[in-house]
Amino acid sequence: MARRVPREGSLTRAIYDELNEHAGHWFIPKYSCTSTRAARAVEYLRDYYGLDIRCDGRGIRCSLWLLAGEYIDGDYLDYVANRRLP
Repeated sequence: MARRVPREGSLTRAIYDELNEHAGHWFIPKYSCTSTRAARAVEYLRDYYGLDIRCDGRGIRCSLWLLAGEYIDGDYLDYVANRRLP
């Protein structure tokens, strides 16, 4: 089965691409976690696309995000455990 990807040009796709670019590593997102649209997009990515997205949760804003892994065809792919250390 092919991996599901959000529609090109959508906010959900922009966040999806950014998360995959930094898979397994904490990073400062271009989009604010406090933005309602971005928060919905992240929730959608978690629920529909099976992404395991983490937020540092410090303070009111999430200043760092992490794509820890994702479910593909019922199997969990762990990006943190599988990342290569420098």
